[in-house]
Amino acid sequence: MTGYATVTAAMMNYSDPVILIAGALILGFFLSCLLPMMHEAVHGNITGTPHGNLIWGCIAATPLLISFPVYRAYHISHHTYLGTPSDPEDPMQITGLSDYASFLSPRYFLLQFWKLSAMVTARHAPEWLSPRDTAKARQIWFFSCIPFAIALLALTVANPGEMACVYWAPLMLSGGWMFVTTLHEHFNPTTEGISTNSIRSRKLASFFLWNTNHHVAHHRASKLHFSQLRDREAALADSAALTSRENIWPSFTAYHLAVISKLVNSPAGRGVNQ
Repeated sequence: MTGYATVTAAMMNYSDPVILIAGALILGFFLSCLLPMMHEAVHGNITGTPHGNLIWGCIAATPLLISFPVYRAYHISHHTYLGTPSDPEDPMQITGLSDYASFLSPRYFLLQFWKLSAMVTARHAPEWLSPRDTAKARQIWFFSCIPFAIALLALTVANPGEMACVYWAPLMLSGGWMFVTTLHEHFNPTTEGISTNSIRSRKLASFFLWNTNHHVAHHRASKLHFSQLRDREAALADSAALTSRENIWPSFTAYHLAVISKLVNSPAGRGVNQ
């Protein structure tokens, strides 16, 4: 929150286009970090009570205009049915650089959950969302997301330029950051089929991402507190306990360069897929 306010103040005090663009990118990254916060709330790792994790999950999801119970049910189903047709997380299809570039937008995550939230509101819930979760999702949508959206629209009408710079543009850019920081989870450009992958990032990046870049350790023990994932994964790597479907990349840069290289060198139309 302090970082967001500081960058916003800098953007409002200086109208230089470079500062505005850089500020929007930084704010977009801050907004994208709400996704790992939601993720940890799903797994009950923020507070010691389900109600407390629900509250923190809603605090993280509402600025992204997402109903937290929808994401919670989606993610739990993903863990339960990973690699099967029942997994709600669709296999990633990237057939070229144009697809890769298009995912650097709200398309990758935000649009998907905006559509799901709209479906739930219209009483067209997907099969993995239970009646209880559907009712909770609608309740939170009406009493949290909609009032927040109305307040945003009012502020936008009153201050269109400022809100475009400090919220709407960063919100759109956050989708690209989510793509960059989560694509690796089950998408390996060097193998076919479903895999689980981690990024051995610097501690600062892992801090902002709540250690969710250590995805192999997370899937090995989904209830493990996020503060322990880095050490658990290091132990797995040191003991050569990784399977052929588990991979650890040295950095986000190395991973995405491998994806781009695969896309460039793949026959037309084949690309890479999760």
